[in-house]
Amino acid sequence: MHKTGKNNKNSLHAQGKREAGALCIAITVAVALIAGCSWQAASIGHKVAVCILLPEPSPAHRILAGTGDPVWTIRWYDRDGNCQVLEHCPGTVHIELEAESLTPILAEPEQSGMLLTTPQLAPVGAVYPTHAEEGFTGTVLDLTYTAGTTALIAERTLRNARGGFKDGQSIASHFNWFRLENRIRESKQPAFIDIDSCAAEILDGTFRASDCAAFKTSIVRARLEDFLIPIPEQALGDCFFPANPLAESLTIPGSDQSREIAVELPAGTNVFIGAHGVLYVCVGNSHAELLFFSPFLRTPMDTEEN
Repeated sequence: MHKTGKNNKNSLHAQGKREAGALCIAITVAVALIAGCSWQAASIGHKVAVCILLPEPSPAHRILAGTGDPVWTIRWYDRDGNCQVLEHCPGTVHIELEAESLTPILAEPEQSGMLLTTPQLAPVGAVYPTHAEEGFTGTVLDLTYTAGTTALIAERTLRNARGGFKDGQSIASHFNWFRLENRIRESKQPAFIDIDSCAAEILDGTFRASDCAAFKTSIVRARLEDFLIPIPEQALGDCFFPANPLAESLTIPGSDQSREIAVELPAGTNVFIGAHGVLYVCVGNSHAELLFFSPFLRTPMDTEEN
């Protein structure tokens, strides 16, 4: 087992993101110059042009995207609490946000429909204006998986406030999101943070970063024979990637190896995506209550032909 989420982005991707950010800023400056105004004046009304940088897609996202380029659906909120959605976004996009109006930015990985059901993949995200990088020429938001958890908590905070969205926004505006993000990053299991509990504690003023709530996990062991729908021979030896890349991946033993798997998981349904299909591990009372394999309805090759 290894942690897919803790692999550093390769230097080429990092360089590409820097270049993309520079291009975003250059485009913004060009628009401002053509209009004969400064960057500040280019923020028409109270809108700010923001360049969104999306990360390298996770292995699970790449598999479920088929042969096409992985894309994302981005959502955020205006100051009245209306959700704004932008679909089919590539690695870099431009959106307009209301200046200084706190909102989570969340990008959900899109899928190509190779399964009967759609596994929920972890989003990437950021909190605006907390994570915004302001320069001489513009505003950039770099979305990550760790900040995605932070953004999910911010979203729950805004939506679940007793006084409504504006009340939640007021509470969230005074909260230290960087401190929370650091605590998530340092957590033993950053993929299993209890989003609802954290948001509830923020709203009632009892949240402490040192007590960042996470779901209890346990080592789950199972034999391949325990799968209700068995894993096919061609998938033996495959690495299956978690829905959240901050979690551990799972390698299925080959035909000449032990027939047992072991992985640390919380209670509930846990999903792992491989080249031949998806593993579902349903955990209860520290053991696997249901395990099954779901093959793809069509392979990446079918996707390419269509």
